Amino acid sequence: MSQNYLIGVGIADITGEAGGVGMMGMARAQQITKGIHNRQWARAFVIGDNTDDNSGKRILFVNTDLGQLFESVYHEVIGRLGEQFGDRYTDQNTVISATHTHSGPGGSAHALLYNLTIGGFRPDTFEAIVAGIVEACVRADADVAPGDISIAVGELHGASVSRNLFQFECNPEDEQKLFPAANDPQMTQLKFERDGKAVAGLNWFSVHGTSMTNRNTLISADNKGYASYLWEHDWAGQASVAKAQGEYNFVAAFAQSSAGDMSPNVGAGTAYGPTDDMFENTRVIGSRQAVKAKELFDSATEELTGPVDFRQRYLDFSHIDVAAKWTPNGKDTRTWPAVLGQAFMAGCYDGAGVPFVKQGQMDRVKILKLLDHTMVKVPDHVAAGHAPKPIGIATGLMSPPWTSQVISIQVLRVGQLAIVVVPAEFTIVAAHRARAAVQDALAGQVSHVVLAGYANDYTGYVVTPEEYMIQRYESASTHFGPATLPAYQQELAALATAIADGTPTPSTATPPDLSESRFSTSSTLAMPVAIVANRKLNAAAIHRADTQLNPDKTKPKQRFGDVLTQPNAGYSVGDEVVAEFVGTHPNNNQRRGSTFLEVQQKQGTEWSTILTDDDWSTKFEWKQKPNHRSVVKVRWAITRDTEAGMYRVRYLGDALKADGSTKPVVGTSREFSVR
Repeated sequence: MSQNYLIGVGIADITGEAGGVGMMGMARAQQITKGIHNRQWARAFVIGDNTDDNSGKRILFVNTDLGQLFESVYHEVIGRLGEQFGDRYTDQNTVISATHTHSGPGGSAHALLYNLTIGGFRPDTFEAIVAGIVEACVRADADVAPGDISIAVGELHGASVSRNLFQFECNPEDEQKLFPAANDPQMTQLKFERDGKAVAGLNWFSVHGTSMTNRNTLISADNKGYASYLWEHDWAGQASVAKAQGEYNFVAAFAQSSAGDMSPNVGAGTAYGPTDDMFENTRVIGSRQAVKAKELFDSATEELTGPVDFRQRYLDFSHIDVAAKWTPNGKDTRTWPAVLGQAFMAGCYDGAGVPFVKQGQMDRVKILKLLDHTMVKVPDHVAAGHAPKPIGIATGLMSPPWTSQVISIQVLRVGQLAIVVVPAEFTIVAAHRARAAVQDALAGQVSHVVLAGYANDYTGYVVTPEEYMIQRYESASTHFGPATLPAYQQELAALATAIADGTPTPSTATPPDLSESRFSTSSTLAMPVAIVANRKLNAAAIHRADTQLNPDKTKPKQRFGDVLTQPNAGYSVGDEVVAEFVGTHPNNNQRRGSTFLEVQQKQGTEWSTILTDDDWSTKFEWKQKPNHRSVVKVRWAITRDTEAGMYRVRYLGDALKADGSTKPVVGTSREFSVR
């Protein structure tokens, strides 16, 4: 092998609070975390020029099992990486992308809109995410060594479907013909090798992380998370207990691309399918991605060769002048301060919103008109700029803005591959135009272009100007008006041209620091203990409030860890083991890099942990009873590969005492047989 690049990979746990925290994605206040089905992970990839003096350029790409990657997390990670590595990894060459699961705890944003249904900023979840991402990056940096990267591109059918066909059909016929089934089946797979041994895979495919519905309350990495689990655990033989401790032999990342209008619910594009069970749907759609990715991985023969390069710029998208070259009507135009249309509140087929607004409804509803007197009134010229969008929430006109307006865009080059990095959900035709703009600017230098969405921040959706006209959910959620996509095309092309010409791309704006204006809630109770305006409430202050309000308690004559429901004496393959324990609040300690449960097998006179709360066959369920009492239920679905023998289930937690300290809790079930 030619060892064209330096490569390094790393993985770390980023799971936040598993008890009583609003989930990020569906915007349903009643959808709060009540346990874990599988954990959330950060998977980091370092790619650099392999030079004799180690002076070549590097990029750092991190894929995270998150709903969105907010600017708050991104800049905290960049700051901590700077403390360790100086200018090796900066906002110029670092990408942190989210898979867009809708089943993780929220509260990691500083921008207010994304914390409204969560109950506020969650310091503990924020810290778990940031610390885990940094840990994955540190591991990847320590792993750097010469190696090779190969690429393969193919098509996966049956794992995605258009959830807004009416919107797609607004586009010109020649573009519709590029996507005959109204979806984008393209999958791009990278293969990382050292000395002929495969060490990692990085995949891009467009499909929403909504196989788990808005009824789910268990933390889940959704279909892309299952694809990673299947490859790493089942195919690479990597135990979850070892991975959590930073011991891994293969890293499989399934990154998000242009999933704006791509649903995994292939049952006619509704919130059902391919079955009526959301856990099975997650497994099926994840499996289909993994199987196709492995096929491409095994057949990848085209080596990436050529330089590593990158360009990045911060831009204020509330006002970008867009040249006529990029607009469908051939006229100069501009973007506008962020305004969400009323159809944003209607939701989509994957998750319905409020009942008083419908997708495509062009007459403004009365309740929103009433809000004009209590919120910011949108000036007539801004409303005209967003037309025909009926005004919903003018997030960009709030003080401070409720959503990001100064955002980062990037173009990365690795040999003949260009990675287009955007902080939004692009529809498939919008992504096609963005990729084409970069491809044209790098003509002759790259032959593959992939769009990496949901990266470095989150600014809603991006649709084509034609799609924008009918104001469905995605177009109402396009923040900066009908010229949003043309602005992206123009500015991404400029970055790509700078790579081709070797010129710099200085930023034209600086993101504001919103950490002082966020509002927070209790990190243990799903209820406010403080709403903070114009000042920062840190994790220590939140923790002090918790110690006064919520020490864990038990019933008389019970102890933490006592078994309330013992497993049966014996089970067979296909059965489900259930054990209940006197528990504690899981937010006392997220047990990042650890687990709340263990399934142990008896080996001689010793017990060996074979499964944790990250494994697909287990579930950790938490329920809070009156007077701050908790009951924990551990489930284990016995799979076909389970060896006959003796087993037991353990629960691991931490009890919060009245003085604010914690003490470890362990509960152990009786032994039972599996035959």
